[in-house]
Amino acid sequence: MPEVLRLDENAPLALGAPAKGIQRYRLEGGEVGWFKPADRKLNSIAKVSGMGMLHGGSAQSTEAHAFLPEREVAASEVAALLIPHLAVRSQLATKGMKRGVFMEHVQGTMATQHVDFDTMKLDEDLLRAIKPQLADLQAFDYLIGNVDRHVENFMVSEARPFKVRAIDNDLSFPAVAVAELARIQDSKFEGLPNGYTVVVAERIERMAEGTLEALLRDVMASAPRLDAVVEQALSRLRDLKRDVAGKQGRAASPRTPSNYTRLVF
Repeated sequence: MPEVLRLDENAPLALGAPAKGIQRYRLEGGEVGWFKPADRKLNSIAKVSGMGMLHGGSAQSTEAHAFLPEREVAASEVAALLIPHLAVRSQLATKGMKRGVFMEHVQGTMATQHVDFDTMKLDEDLLRAIKPQLADLQAFDYLIGNVDRHVENFMVSEARPFKVRAIDNDLSFPAVAVAELARIQDSKFEGLPNGYTVVVAERIERMAEGTLEALLRDVMASAPRLDAVVEQALSRLRDLKRDVAGKQGRAASPRTPSNYTRLVF
């Protein structure tokens, strides 16, 4: 089982007010992050039910019922294998009697702040600079089965060279087949990128199915339909390996237009 971080109930908050039950903390070592409690009500029962994350489900269902903290941590650990700098580091945590997830604080601006609202697309200069990273992000999202990536769910560093950081990775690891993901209510699933960076292509090729399965069974033990979650994750990994082999030599870029490059209300 993954290690659980125990937050001091009396620990001082870092600068910044809580938002929607999420609290910002500065740990003893100076690290700043966010504690998201698992007792928060789910935003979309239809979406998580469509992903096979719940046994039943009602208006009272919480993030704990859908194992969203564990999914966030699993995504973080997959990122560490595939693209270590891309996704925020996350850890299961408790604060008093509350359990949840503690997520690294990311410096930078929300990608939405770089959208040209006349075209609803990312600024062209920025997009040219980060296209390879967005390709990596799309490959990562395919592997974890993320249905909620859009320009409000990744950050861009303020300093050049620009760096992309993925946040809010908990709507991941579905128990349903990849063909169903784009049909889920309000899904942002985009499929496979147009091309891959050399580093990510090599890491996809080297990633062992046994490593991915062991990671998921460790972090998500007791999650609903865990066997199906693992089966579908391994199927998506095989898809990625085939796609990498078929797209060798192509420039790394995401699907365009897509939710990675435009704002859609």
